[in-house]
Amino acid sequence: MPSSHPPRLLALAGVAVLVVVACGKFEFPAGTCRASLMNARTDPEAATCTDCLELSSSCDDVGRCEDENGCTAAVRSAHECILRAGPLAARDEEACLEDAGVVPATNAARAYDTMRTRCGTECLLPVCQVDRAAQLVVNAACDKCVTGACCERMNECYGNRTCKLMFECIETRCADRLFERAGAAPGDPCVDEVPPVDAGRDCVFACIAEFSEHTQRRREERTKSPECLAFRIQQCAAAAGCVGACSPTPASASDASPPDDASADGGR
Repeated sequence: MPSSHPPRLLALAGVAVLVVVACGKFEFPAGTCRASLMNARTDPEAATCTDCLELSSSCDDVGRCEDENGCTAAVRSAHECILRAGPLAARDEEACLEDAGVVPATNAARAYDTMRTRCGTECLLPVCQVDRAAQLVVNAACDKCVTGACCERMNECYGNRTCKLMFECIETRCADRLFERAGAAPGDPCVDEVPPVDAGRDCVFACIAEFSEHTQRRREERTKSPECLAFRIQQCAAAAGCVGACSPTPASASDASPPDDASADGGR
């Protein structure tokens, strides 16, 4: 007696049986995962990290981590540690991974690498790469602290030659107070047209003043002016606690700890 089921349905049913038999158990299809379990962001935009990780291109690695006991918790712990480091996340990233047990050649490492390479911006990981034109900032320890904390600000500055000249003047001539917090007296060139300070008495503002009328200067809006961009790097690095690493007798970059109210680039 002929079957009442269309041949196509029978074929699909046969394929389904073969898949179940071959696998020995039912599995969710590739690209299905619960990335929220390893996303440590808690701010209002946290879902952007989860959404990115749940894209099919990322979700397989996340799903394999979920299938392994303790893997998701390890990645989340590392992510939480990195977020807590704030402006010094680039410096602390390796230690956070090690402390959380995210070691190379494991599902946890592969899941974290996917988070970093495909969703780094959405997950607030330190993925910024400093412009290759940027010169060494004082010394290796100082450079690590400043570029890790203020990468985006440095790239903005190095996209503007006048700002580049200003900042390199500051780091060359003002090493003794390079990344100290500005006091109440100096003005903020992101707000003031002309910083209300005697440039002859303030090294940072002397450099800004020297190149303010440079022939290659472009007349940007005030918050994107070269004065503002250069000043913001100096203040970002001060907020990140880089003064110790950048002093004439620098401590290691790992010794530079941000003050309690540090915002650095993380406050942008």
